[in-house]
Amino acid sequence: MTTVSVTQINPSDSITSSGANLPHNEIAAVVNGNLDDTNIASLSGTKITAGTLPASASATAANVETRFTDNLFDYVASGCVWSGDAYASTRNASMTAGVAYIGGKRLVIAAITARSFTASKDTYIDLDTSGSPTYTEVTNNAASPALTSGYIRIGIIVTGASNIAAVGSVNQGQEDKVLPIASSVPYTVTDSLGNLICPRDPNRRTLGYRQRTSDFTSTGSNTQITELSAPVIVPAGRKVKITVYAKNWRHTVAVTNITLSVWDGIAGSGTEVGRSFVTVPGASYSLPCGLQTEFTPSAASKTYNAAFSGSASTGTMEGGATYPMFIRVELV
Repeated sequence: MTTVSVTQINPSDSITSSGANLPHNEIAAVVNGNLDDTNIASLSGTKITAGTLPASASATAANVETRFTDNLFDYVASGCVWSGDAYASTRNASMTAGVAYIGGKRLVIAAITARSFTASKDTYIDLDTSGSPTYTEVTNNAASPALTSGYIRIGIIVTGASNIAAVGSVNQGQEDKVLPIASSVPYTVTDSLGNLICPRDPNRRTLGYRQRTSDFTSTGSNTQITELSAPVIVPAGRKVKITVYAKNWRHTVAVTNITLSVWDGIAGSGTEVGRSFVTVPGASYSLPCGLQTEFTPSAASKTYNAAFSGSASTGTMEGGATYPMFIRVELV
């Protein structure tokens, strides 16, 4: 049996026997006792470093970031929750630390403490591709500013002259938010342009949502239901499902039918994309109310509106705080 003795092995050394590379078992025997845990731990950082496998070093087919981008939308995975520091007292707010995925990259978002927001503004908070926040201010209840490509919108802070009034002034996409508000339509789930506010679902099953918490009465045909107007941004080539719901609808007299419809654009002059109707057998009857439709939009940015009409006299759709009427747009 041949014995090979090695007293020191440097990173640049090669181990050969008679001009040929040693087989694995012989190399193991050579280095045994020379590279143990103690010796490895003492090596300088220029020899052994803690490293990562960057996306640039991966083939496209195996690139983790590419796979995330292909299969998931940008989203907030955890944290990044904003709250006022002293509602009705100051204009300061803070955010918890969190994790977000943008362009397939996992980003650790640092906490923000006691940031002072400008008086009488709606401040839009977006995360850029490095996870850093950017702040864009507009006048209270103005249209939303454009969202930079590759960023995600994680919140809207609404300030008065001297304070952040209440928890309702911090909007992170919840269905029950009432601020900001424009033309009687609160920005719930999305802003006025259809950008999701603080998206937390990587599959984006909900693209848009609006609700109304009071009755709506119509005396005409295809009367657009105030507040049930949902701006959305639809990924190219994807099908959507639109649902409109109200607890009941009723009419003051017997009519041929009551119609509930959904329109791409303004009710009555846009394109009708869904309809349901029911015949009312007599005055003051209350009947179930709702419709659902599925189709593939022709363009990305859309506003879908719900409308209501009765063939005679006055009809009412019922809505309340406990059972709000709503329009929801989802990916399918």
